[in-house]
Amino acid sequence: SAVAAIGLGDLRDHPDLMTHMPGFDQPLPSKWYSGYLDYELEGRQVHTHYVLVEAEDNLAGDKPLIYWSNGGPGASSLFG
Repeated sequence: SAVAAIGLGDLRDHPDLMTHMPGFDQPLPSKWYSGYLDYELEGRQVHTHYVLVEAEDNLAGDKPLIYWSNGGPGASSLFG
């Protein structure tokens, strides 16, 4: 998945690359990725959605990476 990748430059053709957003009729200002991470945690399978938005300028290597995850009703964001 895109989150697990080290070099974002290698993700030009990644299947999670978004080309548009419903209701937003302009080009996306940077590369956006949206998909699912599947992993095992404490003996159970976890299916977690992620969105990764690259910085909008060419100095992206100088920008911090922020990971945001929300839990749902009765669910912790730490466990998908």
